[in-house]
Amino acid sequence: MSVKKTTTNRARIDEYDPKIYPVKIWVGKNCTLKDIRKRFVRRDGGEIEDRWDPEHNPQTLYIKDRNTDLYGVLITFPKDKATSEEYVQWTAHEAEHAKFSIFLDTGIDSNWESQEADAYMVGFVAKCIWRTMFGKK
Repeated sequence: MSVKKTTTNRARIDEYDPKIYPVKIWVGKNCTLKDIRKRFVRRDGGEIEDRWDPEHNPQTLYIKDRNTDLYGVLITFPKDKATSEEYVQWTAHEAEHAKFSIFLDTGIDSNWESQEADAYMVGFVAKCIWRTMFGKK
């Protein structure tokens, strides 16, 4: 698992490469909408909307890196400290959104026969989230 880190002030965005899929996974911690818009755009090149406030709600965005034009997902977690139970719930929830997007991008169907691939990808994304949120190497 390779990781590239970008830190501005207190915001942190780590980049993960799943290697077998042609997309990136970015995990943001303590990001503001301004931090996100500085580095990313929507996949169509437009500005990211402010439907959710990344300072208070976890979210998964389907984005493109402004500098590299690489596609992927950005998962952000809020500044506010949450309980361990909330982090577990948020991680599972956002990892499923990320998996869905990655599979959609790569043409992989999610169905009864794909359970092992689904579980592997959700686990991989959850590990990326854990490394960013808790600094585990």
